[in-house]
Amino acid sequence: QKKIPVNGTELYDIYSATKLFTMVAVLQLVEKGKLSLEDDLTSYIPEFAETKVLEGFNIRAFPPQKPDPSLPSHVHRNKIRIADLMSMTAGLSYDLEHPAITELLKASAYQADTLTVVREGISRLPLYFEPGTRYFYSLSHDVLVESSLVRVEIAVRPEVLLALVIQLAEK
Repeated sequence: QKKIPVNGTELYDIYSATKLFTMVAVLQLVEKGKLSLEDDLTSYIPEFAETKVLEGFNIRAFPPQKPDPSLPSHVHRNKIRIADLMSMTAGLSYDLEHPAITELLKASAYQADTLTVVREGISRLPLYFEPGTRYFYSLSHDVLVESSLVRVEIAVRPEVLLALVIQLAEK
């Protein structure tokens, strides 16, 4: 746009494009038998075992509403599966302004890594519905990438990400 020449040292924010990389890495693990789409998230991030589901929250409201913290809730009955995280049917929200996240970030002087935010912040956010029952665009891919097997595989095999970038750039 500004016609500034690229010299190869630039860094670009790719935001949600990382979902593609996450899905490829997860599917490669499934293909290798290291991960199952039916695996329970709590096998990798036990902090999600006690995550609560809001009762009576209307996710169809327009404009979207933040949930009332006084709504009754219960510990989720359905397990949160890897497949639910992949398809955004885990019941998670995209509430980056929830006190569980903002207080954690402030306490760490905004230095908390993503795994800490997932384990100590996102796991404390209420689910909007029982896992596996509805779709809602959420932080589920952030949780997925931080589940231990996915995190290890990406850290050990960065060539997966590089190969994807190269293939996409060549098309």
